[in-house]
Amino acid sequence: MKLTANFKSIVTEIIVLLYVLLFVYAAVSKLLDFENFQVQLGQSPLLSAFAGWLSWLVPISELFIAGLLLVRRTRLYGLYLSFLLMVFFTTYIFTILNYSESIPCSCGGILERMDWNEHLWFNVFFVALSVLGLFFMPFDLKFRKTVLILISLALISIVSFVVLYKISLRITQYQNTFIRNFPMASRKLSEVDLGYNSYYFAGASEGKVYLGNYTAPLEILVLENDGLGKKHFRISLDETDLPFKSVQVRVNPPYFYAFDGTVSCLYTGRISDWNGRLQYKGDLFVDQVVCVDSTRFIFREQKAKGSIIGKLDLEKKGAVTYNTTILEKQVDGVFDVDGQLLFDKTSKEGVYIYSYRNQYTGIDTDLNVLYRGQTIDTISQAKIKIATVQNRGQRKMSEPALVVTTSAASYGGLLFAHSGILGRFEPEEMWSVASIVDIYRLSDRSYITSIYVHDMERKKMNSFVVEGNRLYAIAGTKLALYELDGLITSKYK
Repeated sequence: MKLTANFKSIVTEIIVLLYVLLFVYAAVSKLLDFENFQVQLGQSPLLSAFAGWLSWLVPISELFIAGLLLVRRTRLYGLYLSFLLMVFFTTYIFTILNYSESIPCSCGGILERMDWNEHLWFNVFFVALSVLGLFFMPFDLKFRKTVLILISLALISIVSFVVLYKISLRITQYQNTFIRNFPMASRKLSEVDLGYNSYYFAGASEGKVYLGNYTAPLEILVLENDGLGKKHFRISLDETDLPFKSVQVRVNPPYFYAFDGTVSCLYTGRISDWNGRLQYKGDLFVDQVVCVDSTRFIFREQKAKGSIIGKLDLEKKGAVTYNTTILEKQVDGVFDVDGQLLFDKTSKEGVYIYSYRNQYTGIDTDLNVLYRGQTIDTISQAKIKIATVQNRGQRKMSEPALVVTTSAASYGGLLFAHSGILGRFEPEEMWSVASIVDIYRLSDRSYITSIYVHDMERKKMNSFVVEGNRLYAIAGTKLALYELDGLITSKYK
């Protein structure tokens, strides 16, 4: 049965009205809650690198197309552009559902009540409406020509999306301009009350976490079974007549190590009996030590001219070697190179990450520099001011420094960095209730993703450690256990 021109005209008017309502409502919703829309787009795992200009382009395009549809002379172009835009949106949602490692929040407005599958079919319905509207237009449109135009527009839309996605992925991973992705790649499993706020991580292995205690230096707390089991041990040292001031313990099963950099001593022993024997007594005044194996250690030492990274080898009668090129001076060589020394027991590589700039350096067990990388934070120059106290001959910071990385951990060839700076397109309310951990793959210095570690009793995380698919974090007197999902663990070396 042949459709009458009047019926086609009515259907076209309804389609145009639906599109105008959709685009105007969507655009106004985005503009009225622009900051939230920009944040949601910035958290997109596909197009986050272009969130800045896309957040403006999308609502402006929707209003422009709605204007074309309202004018009869330009309605044909409006329907073509409606088809183009809706195919782009549909391709985006289809990719999110089928190829993305994470699914972001909704788009806002009335569409916020839809899940992503419903949103996909909603878009497909409007794509079909635009096609129907074009063929019902009161113009003498040639069927073959119209089909070719629609196919061309669909290809342009799909190819444009793929190109933007590939470029965005490249920028996010390797040329990041401080845009984070939060794909819900972790979940909190449990929380343990430690009773005191003086615990620190001494080590982790095979589902066990070893905690040292600053106020009781020779006490060790072992947590197992995801924190359900607790065991207390006390380290016994064979020589205790040294003037200890700051004893710290490191555990690398089956061994443990106790050192005090203020008196330059190192004890080693086995966790089977927790008896430590003095293995080194010298003149190394170190403040950080990591264990390479049972006889080799990498340390950071404070010297008159600045900090330096060195290695101690007990097998070679306590031989010490240095590499003065690992730490790169910017201001004074002391405060500006402050950071954390890490050792990845799975990849057998050391990592030094700076506190006041977005840089880290990878080294091998012979202190050779393997690479230098950057975190996604944009602070490449340490923002510190140094003052000299003349009567004491001391140099101190004259004002608080901008902390880029608060703490860090390394496992499986990945670097986990607790950032001290809020990124672009991030909700500020989350910053007040959680800490952010950025994750990088060290083999190619690429950014992978970010996760939240929530505050505990209004205390922010002060340190953490990663072991397998577990992240353990201490905040105040609490220890939290998080499970890392395959998005992160699949990247392990």
